[in-house]
Amino acid sequence: MVYGRLRPTRLPVASFSLLCLLTLLLVSGRVMAFGFIASQWQAIYEDAAGPCGFASQSMQNVQAATGSRCQFCHRDTTGAEPWNGYGWDLRQSGVDFAAIEGLNSDDDSGNFPNFDEICADTQPGWNADGTNLAYFVDGSTQAATPPAGIELDPAPANQPPVADAGPDQAVNVGDTVMLDGSGSSDPNGDPLTYNWSFVSVPAGSAATLSDPTAVMPTFLTDVAGDYVVQLIVNDGLLDGAPDNVVISAQPEVAADVWLTRLQVPKSAHLATSGMKNKRIVARAEQDIGAQNATVTLSVMGGGVTPATQNLQQVVEAGNGDTQFRFVATIECSATDGSRTLTWTATINAAQNSDVTGNPDTLTGTTEVVCRR
Repeated sequence: MVYGRLRPTRLPVASFSLLCLLTLLLVSGRVMAFGFIASQWQAIYEDAAGPCGFASQSMQNVQAATGSRCQFCHRDTTGAEPWNGYGWDLRQSGVDFAAIEGLNSDDDSGNFPNFDEICADTQPGWNADGTNLAYFVDGSTQAATPPAGIELDPAPANQPPVADAGPDQAVNVGDTVMLDGSGSSDPNGDPLTYNWSFVSVPAGSAATLSDPTAVMPTFLTDVAGDYVVQLIVNDGLLDGAPDNVVISAQPEVAADVWLTRLQVPKSAHLATSGMKNKRIVARAEQDIGAQNATVTLSVMGGGVTPATQNLQQVVEAGNGDTQFRFVATIECSATDGSRTLTWTATINAAQNSDVTGNPDTLTGTTEVVCRR
């Protein structure tokens, strides 16, 4: 056995040249194949009379950003596999552009079909959601990064804003109502402007809004009834549908008003001659908190009807009740004897809930003795 070094086999120059040519054709074939597809795509979509109705710049944008058209369909600029979402779907369709126009090849969250992305001059194969994939012939995938500097997904179409005038409210007449439009929103996140107006107000109302363009304007309820207020919001381009809120104003319910005490003298002694007149003072107290209430006092008995005069109203120190003081002048004649006077105090209020057990009327008596 003879041991020796193996000598490399040398290919003839002609064979080596053929191998290089085949390799070049294989590599350039891929590029040429994509170049052919790209040319077809451009002939269709970059034609002003094409499907978009104008010349799409989607592929031009890729070429401007990367120096190659390949990443319109592929992961890299060589035009070799793997493909991006659009290129993979195009490969499955047999290079039928129209067949995949309705697909969302890059699976973006905006669900933009390929056709919409092409006609928006953005890329149907790459998305802005960070979920881009590269597809291989064996069916496997791997995460891919979009080329830098290209336009990804189109901007969402502007949607009208949604007005929210807040919940209906029940208030009392005289209350100041605050409206609340802060729940209004815009699907595109655009800033909003506000426009409030009255749809209807109760008859006789002169209600006005503090600021119709504020988020939370106010107004005063001056008449009982329903106030219907409308809110329209605008996102700078579109008005949203109006939203109404109903403010129901009820008549003011007054607290119960009643008398707490009637104080009258138990007796009065008068002479039938000399000083025949005598002033008698009675006091009535009204419960604390009553407004616009008055107290009247009448005195009857024995044919004598003394006049009540000098009605005075003072606030009693200590408990805050309102005290009414009455002064009556009584006169005895030569034929008068003893008699009983009945005092009746009555409280009067424009609005009074008249709770049972809270007296609106109190009575008291004074024994009048006339002596000669």
